Parts: sequence; structure tokens; C-alpha cells
Amino acid sequence: MKISLLVNYFPPEIGSASDLFYQLALAFNKRGHFVKVFTVFPRKENTVKIPTSNLTFDYSTEKFKLWKTEIKSTKLHIYRMKLFSNFFSLFAHNSFVKKMEHIFQPLFFLLMIPKIFFSDLILIYSPPLMLGYVGSLVGKVLRIPTIVNIQDIHPQAVADLGLIRNPLMLFMLECIERQIYHNSTSIVVHSDGNKKLVIKHGANPNKVLIIHNISEIPSDEVLSSGNQFRKGKKIDNTLFVVTYAGIMSYSQDLKTIILAAKILANTKKILFCLAGNGPLRKPLESLTGKLGLNNVRFLPFQSGDDYWKLLSASDVCMVSLKKSTVKTPVVPRKLGDIMAAGKPVIANVPYEGDVKNFINKAKCGVMVESENPELLANVIFNFSNLKIEKILQYGHKGRLYALENFSSEKVSQQYECLFNSLKKQM
Repeated sequence: MKISLLVNYFPPEIGSASDLFYQLALAFNKRGHFVKVFTVFPRKENTVKIPTSNLTFDYSTEKFKLWKTEIKSTKLHIYRMKLFSNFFSLFAHNSFVKKMEHIFQPLFFLLMIPKIFFSDLILIYSPPLMLGYVGSLVGKVLRIPTIVNIQDIHPQAVADLGLIRNPLMLFMLECIERQIYHNSTSIVVHSDGNKKLVIKHGANPNKVLIIHNISEIPSDEVLSSGNQFRKGKKIDNTLFVVTYAGIMSYSQDLKTIILAAKILANTKKILFCLAGNGPLRKPLESLTGKLGLNNVRFLPFQSGDDYWKLLSASDVCMVSLKKSTVKTPVVPRKLGDIMAAGKPVIANVPYEGDVKNFINKAKCGVMVESENPELLANVIFNFSNLKIEKILQYGHKGRLYALENFSSEKVSQQYECLFNSLKKQM
């Protein structure tokens, strides 16, 4: 089957969307499908070299060339479109230009209709909304089955963050959201709460299907190198390491983690590791310095095997979302990674979301309602005093659940069943 993937981020650019669709592309290749990926030039500030991937990028293409084609294998072709900021370096860090790119850049995917035309199926990552809208419209016009993978419910998610306040703008984006649901042949979400919400927002219930996000399952060999990672980072083996690894942005409740570290500052055996990048990293580092905390370590973004080694070196790992701004039932992809790494989870998230369902089903950790530093500190302290057998049991159950539900074999098989069903309907 010839499958076209439309996504706004792809390796070597880092991020949840990038990793998810890269893993899906590899899984579809493995099942014998020919995959074309339509994406954009990676943004330099978000780009890292991933040792386990052959997806590097050469920016020295012709200055006014709109597209770059990369033939990675006989079954994987990548078509990258230049961003406005790639043409005009003067605007590379202009926030207004970046916002306009997010809205209008997907329209340029229309230029690739001739390459999409012979696809058997189109799979789109949304957000951004305009990519979902353009992709689903192209699929409808060309009569190609189109699946929209909804990760964050936009525009509600950004409105909840206070990033959209204009009622007219919000109304227009809600109209686009409903049109995406109407144009698509099928809609994939990653949890039950998200399914209920997209149906509430106007999606046909018969179109909506739950397929969990794919997670890479690291080998036992990689996961056995935690002590080596600690040694390299000069982290004492006697410390109980609590790790958050991911984006440091406005949805995450990372300030609460820092304040919990302050409460536990006199407990010398607990170390907090925060690894990643994002707009709030510097403010969090500044807060840590002002509080004079010696039990918090900031690490750079970890990629490839280094990421799994960091998780392996940890005693417990965290996912974090603010209850005051995250009203949709989003499930961070890092939850699947932590479970796949065989580590216990402390979920510092709103109780109303879907994270609790995964924690309860897998029995892989504990829930702590976000924005409560005292409660979080108490849970972490109690966790650090558990018997090692109990901690290992949490991690073991999480890894088993990930193997059964998030592996590339399981997820790609579910997608393939959907592909075959849609093909019969057309």
C-alpha cells in the first residue's frame, strides 16, 4: 500500500509529532508499505543528531528551491518544504513570522498534490489545524481515504492556555476543526476521553477510533546501562533520582516540581533531574538558583540511546501537566516511554484527564493532582522509602503494559486493519 504521511515536524527535528510519525513510518515500512512523508525543513533550533537514525539534514540547498526530496530507502521518501524563515534569515527568530508559518505554511502542501495523487491512503498529524484541514480536503477531493490523527484538541487546548482570546478567531478555528472532522474518512485518537471530546465537538462517532500512540521499546541491553549514565553525569548511585524528561513549556507543571524539591531540600538522598528544552527552561533554572537548591540538576535534551539511558538511570520518572490550563484529556507520549523503559511513574497531572486510566490499568505508578507542591513532595518522599521490590514491580508492570499496547507491531497492526477497512469502503 502507498501511504502519504503529512506532519509538521520530522527528524532530525525533535518533538512528539516528529517521533510519533517517524516510528509509524518505520513500522509501516516493516509491514511492506511504501511511505511518503510530506513535512517541512527542520527548524535549526529544534534539531539534534540522533545516533540511531540516518535522518540528518543538509541546509546547503539552493536558496530559492521550495522543496527538497530525500530518498531514504526504496520504501521511504521524504519531501520537505521550506519555511518562510528559511528563505529570509532576517525573520528566522521573528515570533510573528513563526505564528504565520503555523497558520499558512500548510497551504503550500497543495503544491504536492501530484505526488500525493497516487496514494492509497493519507495519514495526517493534527495539530496544526490548517494541516489537518488542507490534508483532509485534499483527500476528499482526490477521493483518497484520509485519516486524521488528533493528538491535541485544537483550538480548545490553546484557548485553555490563554493563547487565543479573540472570540471571532476562536469561532473561525472551531469551524475549521469541525470541517476537518467532516472531510476525514476516519479520525484516530489515543484515549477514550479524547474520543468523547472530538465527538462532542462534532465528529461522527462512527468515524472515531482509539489507537494508542506507538512507543519505541528499548532493548534490555540499553536499559542495563543506567549506572554507566550516572557515572558519566557524576550522579551518586546512592541517590534516589526523580526524573522529568521532555519539553519545558506552558502546559507542564514544572514549577511545582521545583517547589517540591525545595520542600525536600534537607532530604539529602533525593535528586531531581530535569532534562529537555523549551521556553520555560531558563525561568526554571533561574527559580532553582534563587531558591539555592542543590538537589536539582538540569540536563540537556537527551536523544536516541542517551534518552533511554537517562530513564534507566532514574528510580522514578514523572509526567506533568497543569490542571489550571490543561482541560483536555491529553496523555503525554512520555508516559508510554517511561512504561516502556520499565520505570515507575509519578503522574503530576489533572485528575480529570486520561492519564489516570493508563496508570490504573497498568498499575505502574501513582497519581498526584498537579499544582500542589506539598502533596507532590510527600508522594516522592514516600516513594523513595518503598522497598526496592515494590518499585521494581511498578516498573515491570508498566513495561508489560507497553509491550502489549504501545509496541510498533501492535500499533501498526491496528492501523493496517483500519487501512484495509477503509480501502474496502472506497
